[in-house]
Amino acid sequence: MIKKYFSLIALLFCVCCYSQNNSEVSKAKIASVFENYFNLEREAIHLHLNKTIFLNNESIWFKGYIINRKNSKPFFTSNIFVLLLDENGKQISEQLVFASNGVFSGKIELRSTITSGKYYIQAYTNWMNNFTEDESTISGITIINPTQGVKNYKKLNLNSLKVNLHPEGGNFVKGIENAMGISLLDCMNNTIDSIEGRLQTFEGTVLRTFKLNKFGYTKIIVPQTDKKLKIVFNHNDEIFEKELPTPTDIGLGLIVNNFSDEEKTFLNLSTNTITLKTLEAKKLFLVISKDEKKIIQEFKFDHQAKKNFVIEKKSLFNGINTLRIIDDELNQLCERLIYSDSIKANPDRIISISKGKANAGQINLIGFNSFSESSISITALPEKTKANDFNKTNIKVALNINPYLINPLENPSYYFKDTDRIKKLELDLLLVNQSDLKYNWNNMKM
Repeated sequence: MIKKYFSLIALLFCVCCYSQNNSEVSKAKIASVFENYFNLEREAIHLHLNKTIFLNNESIWFKGYIINRKNSKPFFTSNIFVLLLDENGKQISEQLVFASNGVFSGKIELRSTITSGKYYIQAYTNWMNNFTEDESTISGITIINPTQGVKNYKKLNLNSLKVNLHPEGGNFVKGIENAMGISLLDCMNNTIDSIEGRLQTFEGTVLRTFKLNKFGYTKIIVPQTDKKLKIVFNHNDEIFEKELPTPTDIGLGLIVNNFSDEEKTFLNLSTNTITLKTLEAKKLFLVISKDEKKIIQEFKFDHQAKKNFVIEKKSLFNGINTLRIIDDELNQLCERLIYSDSIKANPDRIISISKGKANAGQINLIGFNSFSESSISITALPEKTKANDFNKTNIKVALNINPYLINPLENPSYYFKDTDRIKKLELDLLLVNQSDLKYNWNNMKM
């Protein structure tokens, strides 16, 4: 009898060890994907322009800052390509600028033949060409040809206005409640402010009403139903609508709340019985990452169709974090971007500048710098100038958000001036409504 008990205990011990070893192997495989893909240093560039609106006989002055994304320190590259592009991406000019200690500067001379319109300044290094993704930085400006006047890009173009749908996490799953990101935008990203929309059946039964924010985004919960659904907006005599995608039989639903609590992020996973059966024999991992940095946590559904996580925000990485659910065969089951401002200002490491006396056309600046080495750029413009849109540029966005998006953030300064819960929600809505993520898991694991 004793021998039988001993054999049983030994067997259980072996099974537990085998299971634990398998988990560690799976974690190591997931970790190696990030370590290999982001092994080489990647740069981020911030461009500081003297203003954002120019006449076509002026010069565009710029100063750029390059950091190593691994440690946020200056990246010691030496050559920067600076291009001026029109609104269609056609190159107008190109120059090679020398950089030293992660800093470069120069100017772009405009020509009188340039027409009024939106233009873009693109900056990149030759090192960035080593990567599949476009790691360059793009800054939008407006150029005015006085003979043509200002082009109005803020006028709503109803012919190009369309509804876009983005299931949160990338899946729209049958038999569960799903979160759906919704946007209504024209070709220039204009929208109808605070327009009300409807989630309804094809027969006309309204299941939910909602409003878009001023940038044209929202997120709603789609209730479980077997009926075909669509999103509908009415504006004057126009109807804008889009059918919801066909739900998949197998998949995970994801709902994230990253704005209501200052200290915590809430992540809710749900699925149906069919998917639950396929996942019983699999090991699942919640993976939070930024570049090569990652957090990997194993979990199980434990025969329940829902799984909830509470994530301490102080454990997240500063800037954009990617949330992924990965199985033990390196299949990605869902993904989502969130933003975390996890690094608080250090009162011992500050730079402050204030205006002192101003006389005889001269402005005296008074400042304090606690860093042993630093570089700064200052633009002086008339107090009531209309030549600079202060919402267009933000160094925090340029270095911590834009490098992880396919398209740079619109109105970046808006989200970080007088930040409150509403602005955090609006930034989160923008991240939910990303059409594609820049770093594709299937490419990364190859």
